[in-house]
Amino acid sequence: MEPVTGSERPLLPQGFGGREEKNKSQKAGSKAQGSNDSEVAESAEPHISELEENLRELMYAYGDSADPLMESVDLMKSMITEFVRDLIQDSFKVASGDVVKFPHIRYVLRKDHPKHYHAKERYQEYKEANQSRRKRNTFVTD
Repeated sequence: MEPVTGSERPLLPQGFGGREEKNKSQKAGSKAQGSNDSEVAESAEPHISELEENLRELMYAYGDSADPLMESVDLMKSMITEFVRDLIQDSFKVASGDVVKFPHIRYVLRKDHPKHYHAKERYQEYKEANQSRRKRNTFVTD
């Protein structure tokens, strides 16, 4: 992949972990206001993001140990992040505007049949869930 030029907006947020970044900024703000010993001890512990925790569970579900090495989790995280970044960048190339929609992603995945099939299935489930949610949220006035 060629690097993103200065005129293009970044495709992924810095750190790729919205909650993690928010937690870091909140902890930094509390330290600036004055902290006690419990806050310092809490920040000294290694932080595991939600993505890392989900990866640990997935790795265990697919046959890894119950407590996989952090190096393995970090490797999986970097591989997934790279895959998603490349997928979105390729989808932006296909898209005519600034918005990537599902058909653009399907077009990029068209030659990888298993991923294309699973993406199509997950999208169908997403649409069905939204339709069912809309039906529940409508009010009948008779």
